[in-house]
Amino acid sequence: MDAARRVGQFSPLHNERGVAVVYIAVALVVLILIAGLAIDLGYMYLTKAQLQNAADAGALAGAQKMKQVGLSHDASQALSRTEAQTFAQKNNAANASVQLASDGSNTLSNGNDITVGHWDSLTRTYTPGAAGTNIFNAIQVRTRRTALSPAGPVNTFLAKIRPELHSMEAASQAIATIPARAGNFTSFCSQACGVCNYDPSTSTFDLNDASTWPTACQQTVISQPAPDPSGLNSADKFAWTTLLDNPSSSSALSDLVRTGAPNQDVCGKDIYTTMGQDTNVMRDMASNMYDPYIDNTNKTIVSGNVTEWWVIVPVTESCPPGSQGGFDPKIVTRYAKIRIQAICVNGVAGYTGYKDGSGECSHAWDGNIVYDRIMCVGCADASLLYGTKVNLVK
Repeated sequence: MDAARRVGQFSPLHNERGVAVVYIAVALVVLILIAGLAIDLGYMYLTKAQLQNAADAGALAGAQKMKQVGLSHDASQALSRTEAQTFAQKNNAANASVQLASDGSNTLSNGNDITVGHWDSLTRTYTPGAAGTNIFNAIQVRTRRTALSPAGPVNTFLAKIRPELHSMEAASQAIATIPARAGNFTSFCSQACGVCNYDPSTSTFDLNDASTWPTACQQTVISQPAPDPSGLNSADKFAWTTLLDNPSSSSALSDLVRTGAPNQDVCGKDIYTTMGQDTNVMRDMASNMYDPYIDNTNKTIVSGNVTEWWVIVPVTESCPPGSQGGFDPKIVTRYAKIRIQAICVNGVAGYTGYKDGSGECSHAWDGNIVYDRIMCVGCADASLLYGTKVNLVK
């Protein structure tokens, strides 16, 4: 009997069962490791997405504040940095508040997560510190959970059974800028850029002086969307434009105006223009101006009434800037940044229900856009002009 038991103990079947137990134990350990890595990697991807959201929020907020700073060569841009920190740090990543380090420099380091610089829209490159004559028009924000970051690395869950996997690191960054883009459904002729240097004796304009960036021409201009019946200059005329949209019907312009303020890069491209005046379109444009909720970061609002509106309009070499009637394609050669004082039109309010409420408009201004500041820049130098809306570019 004892001999039989000993034979059974060393039988092939008994050995296979023992090996199977070992295989199962090893497989369970491997599966736990794989599951742990999968969970931790998924958590890391979530953390990275949270860091990206924080970086985006910080960059957009910082760029928005930057465009309100008048010093184009202010290398510190303290307001922008503070705003970027404030908005980025309202976010969490891996159950901890995002923390940004800032030492006021323009080099990313362990002690600095924010730089300001120049974004070149043509080459799509960012230069921290805005070397040379470039303006500061962009901000870079980095968010991180690393061993050297204020919040430290991200602790793992199951992967920590391996000492080298006790924690993991993640980082994201964003760059936001304020590029010059068309922000209105009107366009100007190039003569408007020389309105401060008009010589009535020769009927000529100096296009390279007072209204060329960074100088703003300061002269009140009453602009109307119709050819001058007196045969005078076209500097005080504007054309309606659907920008890059080739209008398929006469209502296309009205439909676009009712979308509010556009944000299209049209420099060097054909836009569709017309000088056929439409009172309803004018009313809707006035509604866009006087509605305090549309494009309000570019407006001056006093006691609930809009008194000024900064917009960027495309400029063509065609003078007048459009024809009476249908839409003609015109190539954009410049941008003009203008400060509108009033958009005046008689009758009922436009689609938003808002119209001039501060008494800016007079009878003489009826049917006109009145602006008192204009600065122009060619397409090759468009990145030198502060835009009116912030954009994430990286």
